[in-house]
Amino acid sequence: MTDLGRRLIKAAKEGVAIARNEQDPATYRVHIPDDIDVKTIRESFELTQSGFAARFAIPEATLRDWEQHRRKPSGMARLFLLLLAREPAAVRRVLASLVRWRSGGRRSERRQRPAALAGGRGAPARKPHGARPQVSKTH
Repeated sequence: MTDLGRRLIKAAKEGVAIARNEQDPATYRVHIPDDIDVKTIRESFELTQSGFAARFAIPEATLRDWEQHRRKPSGMARLFLLLLAREPAAVRRVLASLVRWRSGGRRSERRQRPAALAGGRGAPARKPHGARPQVSKTH
């Protein structure tokens, strides 16, 4: 068997292990395509540009630039758009949980605030908007 044949078989076995969730995620990389059809994704939600931009916190001008191919989405934006295209229900669940968390929701629906957002250990303390730093005088 050629070297190429051995590599193809190895890659196929790794692919099967990943699909079965048997592969350690630290041992492989996720490929995010460079070209994403943003307009098709938006249209699948039956939203206007302004509606899509508002719903998913994307600046409308940025969305327009992506759709008209003047700019390309960054890596994280492409990942988010792929999630929207392939797993819209999962994205809706996450966004709904964030809305419930932010609004307080019913007690049974409240979730503990993530440490990174709570200003807890490992996260910088958040100051209220417009708060001035306190200066103390030492004599």
